[in-house]
Amino acid sequence: ALPGLVTVFIGASVLALGFVLYVFARSDRRQRWLHLAPA
Repeated sequence: ALPGLVTVFIGASVLALGFVLYVFARSDRRQRWLHLAPA
C-alpha cells in the first residue's frame, strides 16, 4: 500500500471516529435534558 494512501485512510478513520463521538455526546446531552425536563 502507498504511504500516502495509508495516511489518508488513517486520517479519514480518525475524523469518522471523532464525528461519531461528537454525535454521541450531543445525543447524550439531549437525553440528559429530557431527564431533567420533567423534574
